[in-house]
Amino acid sequence: MSSVRESARLACVVGGVLLAANPALGADLYSRGGLKDGPVYEAPALWQGFYIGGHVGAGWSKAKLSDTYAYNRYDPHYGKSFEETKFTGGGQIGYNVQRGNVVFGVEGEIGYLGFDGSQSAQLVTGNTDNLYADYSVSGDLYGAVTGKVGYAADRWLLYFKGGVAFLNAEFDSTYVAKSSSDWPFPNGTFYNGGSDTLVGWTIGAGIEYALTQNWALRGEYQYFDFGDLSDLYYSKNLMNNGYGGYTELESSKKLDVTASTLRVGLSYRVSGSGYADLK
Repeated sequence: MSSVRESARLACVVGGVLLAANPALGADLYSRGGLKDGPVYEAPALWQGFYIGGHVGAGWSKAKLSDTYAYNRYDPHYGKSFEETKFTGGGQIGYNVQRGNVVFGVEGEIGYLGFDGSQSAQLVTGNTDNLYADYSVSGDLYGAVTGKVGYAADRWLLYFKGGVAFLNAEFDSTYVAKSSSDWPFPNGTFYNGGSDTLVGWTIGAGIEYALTQNWALRGEYQYFDFGDLSDLYYSKNLMNNGYGGYTELESSKKLDVTASTLRVGLSYRVSGSGYADLK
């Protein structure tokens, strides 16, 4: 009987010691670093980082030509709009920053936005002379630098963009004066041409889908207003018909160019944040 009591007393002592030691053991485990001290990760920011890519699509261009001319001091006005639908394509490079679902960044692009048009017209001169004109306009290389802001939901990104746009444009005009039998001015030909880099603005919107961690497919609409190209011209032809004097032509031209584009593109994200360690 006494041995039983001794055994029970010993068991109580051992149990008490274990109970007293358990908090210390737990604290010792934590002090050495347990599961709670491990790193906590969040999902990767799919849209973060540098990217590069290309795009193709269709462009609807409109060039408005305005010509206020004075032939032998008579100054009427002529205007014409040229509209073209053509292929457009190019490349883009940019950088995105993602904070939660909000994505913002900057993008540069360069490409081809081809348009051209020509028109022949008989111009009013205010006398019995006849004045004919051949006009042509064209444009090719364009560029843009835009800021972007968007909202990301899983693999999808809806974004808006806007900034400055550039276009290389040119125009040519040839005037041919043909004198009538009762007007003493001689026939004459006047040529005027000009080219310049137009600077304007652009705005657009698009949606992207992340095919993988690095590749993304996009669809985009973008509107361009490239501003205007202005030119002043004056020339005169000396008369050789015995009457003396000269014929003269003054011209003030203005070319306005706008365009709308629908494009699809593919981008490769060169660098990004990967998984972010929140600890």
